[in-house]
Amino acid sequence: METSKSSSNPYVYDKPVTGDKFFGRENEIQQIEKALNETKGGIVILGQHRIGKTSLLFELNNRLDVNQFVTIHFDFLTLGGSPAEIWSGMAKQIARQPMMNPSVSEDKNSQQRIPTPPPTFFDDEGIRFQREFLQEVYNVLPSPSQRLILLIEYFDVVLSSLGFENQRNPVLQALIRISNEERRTVIIFAGMRESGKWEVEFRDLLTQGQVFNLSVLNRESATRLITSLSENIRYGPSAIERIFALTNGHPYFTQLLCSKVFDAARASSTADVLSVPQTLVDSVVPDVLREGETVFERMWESVSSHERPVMSALTELMIKEEPSLIFDRLHSRKQDIPFDQLTTLLKNLVEMQLLEEVRGNFGFLIPLFGLWVKERKPLQQTIEESKAQESAQQKEERNEILVNFALNDRPVGEDKLGYDDYAKAFAQVLANPDTKTPLKRDWG
Repeated sequence: METSKSSSNPYVYDKPVTGDKFFGRENEIQQIEKALNETKGGIVILGQHRIGKTSLLFELNNRLDVNQFVTIHFDFLTLGGSPAEIWSGMAKQIARQPMMNPSVSEDKNSQQRIPTPPPTFFDDEGIRFQREFLQEVYNVLPSPSQRLILLIEYFDVVLSSLGFENQRNPVLQALIRISNEERRTVIIFAGMRESGKWEVEFRDLLTQGQVFNLSVLNRESATRLITSLSENIRYGPSAIERIFALTNGHPYFTQLLCSKVFDAARASSTADVLSVPQTLVDSVVPDVLREGETVFERMWESVSSHERPVMSALTELMIKEEPSLIFDRLHSRKQDIPFDQLTTLLKNLVEMQLLEEVRGNFGFLIPLFGLWVKERKPLQQTIEESKAQESAQQKEERNEILVNFALNDRPVGEDKLGYDDYAKAFAQVLANPDTKTPLKRDWG
């Protein structure tokens, strides 16, 4: 047996996992497989950052019957910025799949069965992708009963960056249209569940498709993740309980915490089999908070300026607290918020899987996140930042109203005099009275 000094750390928290490193999610996989055979309109997998969406997609890809489904994974972060570039990038990935090429070819110069059109071939609305390119794909699939499964990840990040208004986003609308119309194509969307986002975009999709909300692992799956990856480490019962109490079965934070525990145990012992007490778990928590900074910050940024003070207030109270005490703490810091609005915000944070509700009391779903908020986002600081952000947002909205009002008076026809630019500049001055204009006295 290898000594503990030479054994490698078995915990993986910085990339997706599959196979014998993939734990739990059996129920979700079974439900998704069932939905693939029943659903028309697409499948949506929503969950917080690092909850395991990518690992689930990879594991699903490995398990699906290749005689029934051809699965292709798309990372939207790598497909380019414009709609045409996204369609072109998707087409290239599909065309590169082995089943799209001759199975046996003695001619090294033989071409793909499906040529990949350039970005200029595709329109923003995806019409040519659907009606021309996909039809070519169907024609070369080995079996007429095979269906395409398009696993689309990070769609929310990229579609937000395109800058289109929600209901006019051509890529999202086209993907929904393809899901609804194409019998041989099923699209699985995976993305973040953020406050107030994607409700409008998915309204049509949700009426025909299915949504799966990915959350933390159950205790049994989390315990197997902790204890089954290595024979070189043994956790005491209190250590296992402490890990679960800190992570609540969140796969990323469980892997991260156990990785730090493993390194600390190996550094302090030369034994072949490392022993982990609860005290060792507690000792690495500061390292976990530092290592997980980016993920914690992403979770924090996913909520609105109204919701952040609520989370900061919770860190000054008990582990789980009733709304009335949260209300009192906020009002003691001059954060005036109606009680019914507070309860709505709490329910929303539960729906986003940042908080949990137990018998009417609210607390952090992942206690490690609560520790990070307490350390990095104290209540008074959060209140001040939220008020500043709300003020800036209100000013921006007021400016937009003034610009639209001014543009309503623009003469019909070509704007030869550049009226739009003057109207926008005038609205900016109205919205920001302290702005110093660059105009000279003799301007005229």
